[in-house]
Amino acid sequence: MTRKRPVALIVFGILNLIFGTILFGSSLCCGVGFFGFYAAMRSAYQQIPATDQRELDELWGVFANNLPGSGATAATRYLRRA
Repeated sequence: MTRKRPVALIVFGILNLIFGTILFGSSLCCGVGFFGFYAAMRSAYQQIPATDQRELDELWGVFANNLPGSGATAATRYLRRA
């Protein structure tokens, strides 16, 4: 005789699929948004005068100091090399 799976297990499996898909989609959107923001900032950085570039460097410094380990840290290092 085969054993039936409990209903709670099936419900949790379905909820896991639903919410996992939603969270995966939102993570993709956040990643695309970050790279769009980075591209816009990179473009603006190249087109503005040197005095304003210093202000943008300070902004990236604030991101790097307040969000350690985030993409802002890597972006700051990349912008300073360029």
